Amino acid sequence: EIALAYPNLGDNLQFDDVVLPEPEPEECDNDAATQLPNCEVEPTCDSDPLTDLPECPVEPTCDADPLTELPECPVEPTCDFDPLTDLPECPVEPTCDADPLTELPECSIEPTCDADPLTDLPECPVEPTCDADPLTELPECPVEPTCDTDPLTDLPECPVEPTCDSDPLTDLPECPVEPTCDADPLTDLPECPVEPTCDADPLTDLPECPIEPTCDSDPLTDLPECPVEPTCDADPLTDLPECPVGPTCDADPLTDLPECPVDPEPQLTAQVHIHSIYDLDGTDKSSLGIMEMSNPVLLPMDQRSERFVRVLTRKGSESDEMQIQGYAPIQPDGSVIFNVPADVDYSFEVVNRFGKSLNSDQTAGSDFPYQYLQRHTGFLQAGVDEKQQCTGCHESGSDAPHGFMENDPVNEGASLANSPWPNTSEILVASLAADTMAETWFDNISAAGTLKPVIEYQDNWTPAPYELNELMDINYSQLQTLAPVSTACQLQMGGECPSDISYKDHIKPLWEVTLRDEDGNSCVDCHDNRGFTSLNLEDVSSQVDGSLASYDALFNVSASYMYLSAVYSPVDSEHCRREVSAPFSLEPESDCFSCYEQSVMNVKGALPSANFFDVFALGQDDGKWLFRPQLTEQERTNMREQHGDMLSRHELKLIAEWLDMGALGGACNRAE
Repeated sequence: EIALAYPNLGDNLQFDDVVLPEPEPEECDNDAATQLPNCEVEPTCDSDPLTDLPECPVEPTCDADPLTELPECPVEPTCDFDPLTDLPECPVEPTCDADPLTELPECSIEPTCDADPLTDLPECPVEPTCDADPLTELPECPVEPTCDTDPLTDLPECPVEPTCDSDPLTDLPECPVEPTCDADPLTDLPECPVEPTCDADPLTDLPECPIEPTCDSDPLTDLPECPVEPTCDADPLTDLPECPVGPTCDADPLTDLPECPVDPEPQLTAQVHIHSIYDLDGTDKSSLGIMEMSNPVLLPMDQRSERFVRVLTRKGSESDEMQIQGYAPIQPDGSVIFNVPADVDYSFEVVNRFGKSLNSDQTAGSDFPYQYLQRHTGFLQAGVDEKQQCTGCHESGSDAPHGFMENDPVNEGASLANSPWPNTSEILVASLAADTMAETWFDNISAAGTLKPVIEYQDNWTPAPYELNELMDINYSQLQTLAPVSTACQLQMGGECPSDISYKDHIKPLWEVTLRDEDGNSCVDCHDNRGFTSLNLEDVSSQVDGSLASYDALFNVSASYMYLSAVYSPVDSEHCRREVSAPFSLEPESDCFSCYEQSVMNVKGALPSANFFDVFALGQDDGKWLFRPQLTEQERTNMREQHGDMLSRHELKLIAEWLDMGALGGACNRAE
């Protein structure tokens, strides 16, 4: 310690050995380098307010001294921008100002107006460059003239200050009065009126003027002949007798009058009453039961395929060909009434709303529930005023009587007289108990039962508030081509207007009607021999007798397919050793010799011609006959969108009727 305390003594110090006493071993210390336990230190301060010791100073963990190593202490905010705290909002330091003494840039001023019509700002006021105020330094604004004497401008002519007038209060001289009339024939002024020397007024002193005649019976004067007072007329309000009417026609060949028309003898008819098409040999075949079917709310007519009975009559007493006499609507209970020409052979069949027959040979194998329906085999006939009744339909070969009733019908009709059917309009009330809905319809609706080749339907059964079935009126008067009825029938369709349709006269002209699309094309404009489509409706001169080319194009096989590996594949017909025609009721066979044929139309009828009608609309009860395997569902939809409005429903009905009647009239010869 001395050597350390006095270093200037250096080596002059000498030390003697001193024997020091042995130190007492320590029991504790606060030296971390030893293994002794720490000695208990009496506190000299604490933070306990209950002791007498002073409070211990707290070592700072942060400060604002940049010379220490402690971090800078956070500053408690005295303001913020949080609306949820109690602190006041902090002042925003400006980033710009208008003070030239600061270093901040000058703030840009947001415009409050402009001349841009696309902004929401108001238009800025234009500083005047002139005014009429003598106190300003602006020059005086020029005054725009409001009138002038220049005929080339749009301004009105300036008024001319008067140089004379007729006002005695002014200083202007009196204006001379221009004459308005005179007796001088050389001027343009009218002649001045002459004071009358006579008149017809009894209140004046003038004598009565003589009346000049305006007509006479003297042929030597220029006056017209005076009218003769009538001695008769056709006016019931006068006292004159009625004048005789001269004839406008007669039966005398020596006169010039035309021959008077003779009213045709009224057609003699008979009535046919079918109690229900749902009655098959005494069995109720309806899907709900006839009593429920008569409730128009349970199964509306729009949801049924069976809608009308089409009546056919023989063209002539020796002919096997038939013509369409007309249509009768089927009532909700399946009953039908119609009048047929007396003593004329007739038959009938059930058709859908499109005029397509629903005969068993066309519906077999489909999901149509009444596949027993078929055209009545053979002809029936009824005498004048006869009333034929039958209970319903009969199986082929049935012994059930035809044309009269021998057994009680399945359709029991109205339960009470003078009462409506359940859930039907109160307009139609059965006259008698057991009346069918057709009898009630016939008794209450004017001209009911008259056969016309028109598909007409008006829903007289469905009550409010239920939605009525569609009103239908599909007729020949809307055709743009020759109608298959007489000219008189086109003017007034009645019960004596049978329809006789042929391809050459009534169907082929449909393909030639223009304006089928927005470009004004006809069917044949696109479906010709140029090959743009697979169907050629163009007819060319024939060198041999046969059918019209367009007729053959509709019915001939247009494509053949083999069913290979569960897929229809197109093949040339020369590879076909077995030809299968629609409908394909059996599962197709996967072989290398059977060909499945496709054509546009089918002589079996309208339903079998599904390939044609599918181009225009869906859902016509013909899905069983549809066979176009080369088209996807989307392609079929696209085709319908393109063709859907090209043929009207009146034209499609005509085509359906022609097909169901045998598709006649396609023959031609060399002369034609």
